[in-house]
Amino acid sequence: MNVYGLKEFANKVPELLRKKTKNKRNPSKWTWVPSKPDKIKNILNYRARETAAVNYACMSNYRTSSEKQNIVLLFAMGNLSYSMVRHLEENKLKYFFIDYPQFLVKGFIDIAETES
Repeated sequence: MNVYGLKEFANKVPELLRKKTKNKRNPSKWTWVPSKPDKIKNILNYRARETAAVNYACMSNYRTSSEKQNIVLLFAMGNLSYSMVRHLEENKLKYFFIDYPQFLVKGFIDIAETES
């Protein structure tokens, strides 16, 4: 089993996200062009829309099987997790996602076993 987490990020992600940087939300003044400059300029609006679009605490596209399977176990890491879930779905990668704070708020899990 391969496990990746905060150790691999060396606890730098929260520090880097909070860092005060000149022209942080004005990519037109940067020395390089990001792929989505509009998203950077309006990150707070994007974040609010992504958060509002999430209405689940746990979800998965994993199905039991007699064959050995690789699966990504993903825990919530702020808004980064919403994009990660979309990426895993788009690339048809099996995952199990748990957003513990959402689970505390929602307080409901529906697990159904389906036959393969």
